[in-house]
Amino acid sequence: MTDIEQQLNQDVIVGWQFPEFEKHSRTRVWYIVLGVALLFILGYAVWTQDYLVALLSILVALVMLVNDIREPHDLFFGVTESGVIIGNKQIPHGEIERFWFASNKDGDVTLFLDFNNMARPRITIPTDKDQLEDLAEILSIFVEYDGEAARMPLTETMGRWLKM
Repeated sequence: MTDIEQQLNQDVIVGWQFPEFEKHSRTRVWYIVLGVALLFILGYAVWTQDYLVALLSILVALVMLVNDIREPHDLFFGVTESGVIIGNKQIPHGEIERFWFASNKDGDVTLFLDFNNMARPRITIPTDKDQLEDLAEILSIFVEYDGEAARMPLTETMGRWLKM
């Protein structure tokens, strides 16, 4: 039995499964616009002899294509007395600076975790509206709740709008 499995069996206060990323349904128009944009960037990169931009553009397109093809795995999120568990990783409460909730136009609620280390990216976890109050109460014991940040970050809004 691994350490995470032992932790899961012992003291998870609240937890649930969630998909590792949001699978967007994209139309043919989306792919055409992306392809035209990629061709424009590649053409400009070759014209200005900036081959690094051309290479990075191709790599980004390939990563997007691979992520579009594969299905998201279900991950476990859990709150324990010693930290939070996301997938098979445990993050101590001390590394989390703050958390907040935000909902989108569809009414889906997302939990956001910001870290003390600015090099570590923000984590977004879809939550159930029914667990919101209990989760906020439990997490606020260990981590600062930032009720004033209760809106979608611009990067998240743009990612959803662009279906990325």
